[in-house]
Formats: sequence, C-alpha cells, structure tokens
Amino acid sequence: MFRNLDGGPAKITVIYAVIGCLWILLSDRIIAMLYLDPETVTRISIFKGWVYVVLTALLLYLLIRRYVRAIRKSESALRVRNRELLDLEEQLQQQLAENVRRQQELFGTNQTLHAIVSASPVGIVALDRDAVVTLWNKSAEKLFGWRADEVIGRPYPLIPPDDLGEARKNIERTLEGGVVTDLETRRLRKDGALLDVSISISPLSNADGIISGIIIIIADITERKRAEESLRRSEENYRLLFTANPHPMWVYDCETLVFLEVNVAAVRHYGWSREEFLAMTIRDIRPPEDLSLLMEAVSRADSGHHDAGIWRHRKKDGTVIRVAVATHALEFAGRSARLVLCNDVTEQLAAREEILRLNTDLEERVRQRTADLEAANRELEAFSYSVSHDLRAPLRHLDGYGAVLREEYGERLDDKGRGYLDRMGAAVRKMDQLINDMLTLAQVSRQGIHTSVVDLSGLADGILAELRQSQPQRSVSAAVAPGIEVQGDPNLLRVVMENLLANAWKYTGKTADAAIAFGMVEEGGEAVCFVRDNGVGFDMAYADKLFTPFQRLHAAEEFAGTGIGLATVQRIIHRHGGRIWAEGEEGRGAAFYFTLPGAAGEAG
Repeated sequence: MFRNLDGGPAKITVIYAVIGCLWILLSDRIIAMLYLDPETVTRISIFKGWVYVVLTALLLYLLIRRYVRAIRKSESALRVRNRELLDLEEQLQQQLAENVRRQQELFGTNQTLHAIVSASPVGIVALDRDAVVTLWNKSAEKLFGWRADEVIGRPYPLIPPDDLGEARKNIERTLEGGVVTDLETRRLRKDGALLDVSISISPLSNADGIISGIIIIIADITERKRAEESLRRSEENYRLLFTANPHPMWVYDCETLVFLEVNVAAVRHYGWSREEFLAMTIRDIRPPEDLSLLMEAVSRADSGHHDAGIWRHRKKDGTVIRVAVATHALEFAGRSARLVLCNDVTEQLAAREEILRLNTDLEERVRQRTADLEAANRELEAFSYSVSHDLRAPLRHLDGYGAVLREEYGERLDDKGRGYLDRMGAAVRKMDQLINDMLTLAQVSRQGIHTSVVDLSGLADGILAELRQSQPQRSVSAAVAPGIEVQGDPNLLRVVMENLLANAWKYTGKTADAAIAFGMVEEGGEAVCFVRDNGVGFDMAYADKLFTPFQRLHAAEEFAGTGIGLATVQRIIHRHGGRIWAEGEEGRGAAFYFTLPGAAGEAG
C-alpha cells in the first residue's frame, strides 16, 4: 500500500506538465487557425490563460485530494496493521513466556524423574529398538554389578542363554505396544551368578508418538523366593507332622463342628475310618453326658492357643477313654477352624491314682519312720550323754589312781612299773580323745546347718598359726591361696579345716622339708578346694578306707590318732552337698580335694 503512494507527487507533476504543454500547443494552434485578428487573439489568449489556470488548479486539486485520501486510507490501514502487529507481538511474548515456563516445568520434571530413577530401590533399565542400553540406574548397578558406564551404549547383558528366546519375544511384543508385568525369571549378574527377579516391561515413545525403545523395571525377589521356599517346606513339615504324628490329631469347623481332616493316628486309635470321621462332628466322639460341657467349652474358646485339659472321648467300640486335649485356632480351606491334639492319658491317670494311693501309704510310713528316727535320736542323745558322763567317770578314776600311784609309790616302783603307769595314762587319754571324737561325729549328724559366707583362706591361716605355736621347733613351709570363700556353716567348716590341716601337719612330721598347701583348682567347670602335703602319703589301694570310722592306714605307735577325723570331715562335706576324695602316694605325700557350694577364689 505504501509503495503505491511513493510515486504520487511525480505523477501529479508529469500530468500537470503534459496537460499544460498540450493545452499551450493545441490552444495556440487552434486560436491561430480560428482567429486572425490580433486583438481577438490576445483576448482569447488571456481568457485561455485564465481557463488554463482554473482548469489546472481544479485538476491539481482533484489530484491532490485523491492523493490525500489515499494517504489517509493508507494511514488508517497502517494503524490497523500496527494494532495487529502489537497484538501479534503480545501474543508472541505470551507464547514465549509460556514456552519458558513449560521448559522450566519440563526441566523440573526431568530432574524429578532423574532423581526418582536414581533413587529408585528397584533396577530401571532402558533399551532402544536394537536392545542397546540407554539407561542404567544405581539400583541396577547394585543388583547386577555392572556400572552404568560399562553397559550404556552396549547390548543388554542380563539375559541368560537359556532365556534368550523368551526374552526376545517379550521385547518384540513390547516394541509392538504390548506390556509385560510381574514376570518372574532369572537374570545374570556380572560375576555370572543368577539372580531371582520380577520384571515389568513397557514401551517408550518419542515426541512423534513412535515407539523408540522399552523401559524395564527389575525387582530383586531373592528373599521372597527364599521365604516362599521356606514357607513351602514349613507347610510340608507341618503336613508331615500332622500326618505322621503318633498322637491323634484333627481339624474341625468352628461353626458346624464337622471334622475337616484327621490323621492316621486318630483313625488307628479311635477305630473309625477317615471317611467315617469326615461324616461326623466332634459331638459324636463324646459320651452323651459330656455334651453340655463340650458346647460350653466351644463357646468359650478364643482365637488363640487353648489347652482344653482332660476330656472323656468315646471310641468306635464304645470304650470311653480320658485324653489330654490341646487346641489352636487356624484357617482351613478358607473356613474358621481349630486344630486339636489328643494324648490318651487313661493309663497314666490310672497309674497316677495308684501313685497317689501309694504316696498316702508312703506318707504314713514316713511319719512312722520319722517318729522312730526321732526316738532313735533321743536314744542316741541319751547314749551320748551316757558316754560323755558315765564312761568318762571310770577314766577319770583310772587317771586319778595312776597319778596317786606315781606320786605316793613312784619311788618304790622300778622302771618297768613306771612304764606300766605311763602306758595306762596314755591309754586313758586316748580313750578320752576317742570319746570326744565319737561325740563330735554324732553331733555332726544331728547339728543344724546355719549357712553364711566362710573365708576358708582365713581359717587356714589361723589354724596353721595355732599348729606352729603347738610345735615351735618344727619348720614347715605353708602356702595358703588368698580369697577362697564358700557358702556353709562356719563352725562345721572349721572342723573340716582343722582335721585336714592337722593331718597334713601330723603326717609331715618325719619329712625334712615339710610343705603344706591350701588352694583351689577348677575341674570340669567346678571349683575344687584342696589341702596338699609332702608327707608319708598312702597307698591308693586303701583310699576307700580313709573316710571309714576307726580305719587307720598307719600304726598308732607311728602316728597318733583315733581314725574318726576324716569320717567327720566327710560327713560335714556331704551335709553341705559337696564331695571329698583323696589322692596320695607312699612316701610322696597326699592331697585331699573337696567341693562346697558357692566356692569362689583364684584357681591355681
């Protein structure tokens, strides 16, 4: 439009010049041809000039008016076009802003998808149409061992040779628009191992909607497979336990009380066949008088384990037996049911009743024996009193008369007579010691035990100090392990330590470098105390006689004693629930070992 207006002034000038030239040339020639009178020609020429001025002014006006109209029309069209351009520019800016927003959203979506793919706990793999890997996320790296840079751009490496055909079919079907979901199979790891996985395959399309590849979601189901296998084995084991259990078992419907399953033991024990059982209810194996109790128990049964106690059951031949029943709620073939385990205790209950009867008789016998024992103890106490007083009186008399003879008639007696008096006095003293030892042994059997923590190491140190004071001329090496403590009666355990250490002191009396040791060792996880010496020892062939009253392995003339001490020690140890034994060798010493409750200390 503007190009048409660009030549307007030139056109007007040309038109004006052409018309003016034509007017001058033609009008002068026409006037010259029409008029010969100069004056007339002059007036006509003046008139012609004014006509020319008017006509050219009119023509110029028309041309300029047309040109102005064209200009105005062009300006109007230009303003419309400008408004259209402004609207178009605004639309373009809006579209540009929308495109920027969409690009930002697309970038955010891509970032989100990338984060999801990277952080996904399942393997995500993408392939192009040629099965070349284009995406390989972190979980795929962990599952299969290949890093992303080792597989991207290379053929899909996970398919085992045996699954190539099936895998190709699944990929081709997906490239045709199909979808594969939850396909359980195995895929290769980098180390060659096979991994149990669940695979879902979907097609990937490009911007034109054309399928350009596939995406594979891979989940590791190894643990689930193991759990399923474990569950299968467990179910098989439960089935085996049910079928082969030696006790009768069955499953019944909680609503109808109909037998749903019975094992071989139930068929064998009750006499009905499996088919007969499955046509019955649990009411049919109860005596009629027990049905009300049965229905009450069934209504009370909860959904957990329930020990139903002792019930009476009826066998096919009518025999009534007593059984211990345990039940457990379960779901069987989609129905609420209970599993029942029965144990026929008819004979056990009969035996128990017999045992109760025998126990009643036994309790009566025990009461009678206890009374007899109490009477015997009273007699023993009376005997002990008699021994302590009646037997000691003659001994005191003998000892007194011997002293009188020595004092009043000693000068009249020869050496042989004085020797007889000495031997009589020694016999009296030995008899007195024997009476004391017998009383001690009797008291140990009757005395009550008052338990507390006893420091055996402290007792040993004190007793050895007393022995040194009694024979200061002897040089004895004594080693006592510190910190040995036990649970027991302090008075009785002092008797034990006095007897054992006194024996060790006595039987090392003829040893040049005498040595005595008290300590503790560990044998078979048990703390064992010991008293060891390097004295005369004993022959192990006679070890069983050591703890028998009045039994001696050495002559009284060689080593003094009554043969009661070790018997007393053994009785005290046994009353504490312990054990005692001895080991020895003639000429090389002896060791006495004993155990007591709560023994503690440093073993060595």
